[in-house]
Amino acid sequence: MLEDAVERIFDAGFARSTANRFEETAYVLWRRAALEDARACLAAADAFRGSAAAFREIARAMLEIVLAPALQSLAQRAEVGPDREETSMVSP
Repeated sequence: MLEDAVERIFDAGFARSTANRFEETAYVLWRRAALEDARACLAAADAFRGSAAAFREIARAMLEIVLAPALQSLAQRAEVGPDREETSMVSP
């Protein structure tokens, strides 16, 4: 499921934009003397400028972080089972 989402979301244009954001973040981190983090951002930018195979793992990790609450909610609903229907996502 996440593999399909990576393919659909991270097309060439989005990958270029993501690379730009990583480069901008690297600059900010470099200015704050967080050199290790800046290097990691530059490596991610290089990956997003490369082939889809180069950035697939990074893109998947990004999606997992963003989608974690929704995936957790789905897992909890699956545990509840069909015989008990939840009416709200917020529990008292």
